[in-house]
Amino acid sequence: TISGLAPGDHVIALELHDAPYRLTGGIPSRNVTVTDPTERITGIDFVVEAAGTVWGYVFAGDRTPVSSTEVVLCGTESIVAQAVEGITKQTPPIGARSDGDGYYKLVGVPLNEEWRVYAASGDWAPQLSDPFILTDNQRTVRVDLFLLAGSDVYGRVVSTDGSPVPQAHTLCIPALAKFFKPLDMPPAFRELRSAEDGSFVIQDLPPGDYQVL
Repeated sequence: TISGLAPGDHVIALELHDAPYRLTGGIPSRNVTVTDPTERITGIDFVVEAAGTVWGYVFAGDRTPVSSTEVVLCGTESIVAQAVEGITKQTPPIGARSDGDGYYKLVGVPLNEEWRVYAASGDWAPQLSDPFILTDNQRTVRVDLFLLAGSDVYGRVVSTDGSPVPQAHTLCIPALAKFFKPLDMPPAFRELRSAEDGSFVIQDLPPGDYQVL
């Protein structure tokens, strides 16, 4: 019940950011026109379905909490398949950032589907949790993530005459085949500029195959 609306056009919107439910379809808002302050408008309903909650902590290898880590819920399908599904359903990924204690919480996780949790921090290699499934009988699960140092890749950008190319836009992404295979390793994306002598360092890559552009 929303009271005290002045005459005019209003939008009633549903927000489920901290509730373990999901909208079943349609746009989560309704347009309402109030013609009289004493008017009683009914039938502005929304339909939701039960969803789950994933929570846990992000630690370094020595169990020190890691704050400001980007934590994202992802499926086990390929990167391309997940991107296409997100665009088709117009559903942004469920994500959060760890707090000062390393704590994070993901709310609204669909039930009866296989999921993983992806964690990325600028000072560590990205990590990917083991798969898990939430059900009607178990709608909450704890998933802790441990960040580890990765490998560094060094190189230089030079012109055809061997002179250095400074400020070259350098991009490191997973190998092309990885985009079409089931997600079984944490993908890493790195973007940087070459130094004045053309050198660059791509830091903290987890094990896997990559291409440098």
